[in-house]
Amino acid sequence: MSVIITPASLSDLTTFGIGGRANTIIVSGPNQIARIAKKLAESGKKTTVIGNGSNIIASDIGYDGVVIITNKMLGATWWRNGNTAIIKADCGVSLTRLAKDAYDRGFSGLEWAEGIPATLGGAIVGNAGAFGGYISDVVKKVKTTGGSYSNKKCHFGYRESIFKHNSEIVLKAELRLTKGNKTEIGRKMHEYAERRRLSQPIGKSAGSIFKKHIDKDGNIIPAGALIESAGLKGLRVGGAVVSPKHANFIINEADATAKDVVTLIDKVIERVKEVYGITLETEVVYLV
Repeated sequence: MSVIITPASLSDLTTFGIGGRANTIIVSGPNQIARIAKKLAESGKKTTVIGNGSNIIASDIGYDGVVIITNKMLGATWWRNGNTAIIKADCGVSLTRLAKDAYDRGFSGLEWAEGIPATLGGAIVGNAGAFGGYISDVVKKVKTTGGSYSNKKCHFGYRESIFKHNSEIVLKAELRLTKGNKTEIGRKMHEYAERRRLSQPIGKSAGSIFKKHIDKDGNIIPAGALIESAGLKGLRVGGAVVSPKHANFIINEADATAKDVVTLIDKVIERVKEVYGITLETEVVYLV
């Protein structure tokens, strides 16, 4: 059965801690969401989906539609077939939980996901990844409110999938992992966690704000390196500041507003373009 809460503050639903109020919030299980989504579509109501809200900048004036929360959809079942493990998991399961479960069972493929504050559904929509690994590497099948998708039909790309461009909600996914050396899996997870601890700031943020820049020759330039070398670490607008620790993070340091953050993003884009002739693209989602 669905639980409807109305209204609620989007600042409580996002890791940035920013946003006005939403008219209607629906928390439901995956079996009910397809029916709910169909009714909402038929009614013409504006609808959005939030997992952990870890890459969202929510408007200060709120959201005048329906927000579906998926982070209570937590089912996950494992099957082992020789050196392969198949996981069938709901969209609300956290990547960190899946990574830790994989380590406990000695299966490889999700080491990079340790510590990422995202749900499986959100990770699939944005093809989350780190340290050279991506969720698309292990996705076998995705079930949505519109049907079933093989990995190929998901059209995964860098921070891209078909689900960014259609109106379907990711409900469940089937992942395939391979048997690995548990000691080595644990070593990698520890290494990645330590690299995050040393390089990423603590505080309210939406994670990386900008995508990596890929030039015409296919060379990858980290956005943080461009921002830092343009002298923008510590740049502030209101309560929002470009992190002095990692330039691709903006921190809500002192009751920042969405307007503060968006203005700061625009200033960063303008300055990097002025210095390097490169237009940075954001990877965060704007909820308005």
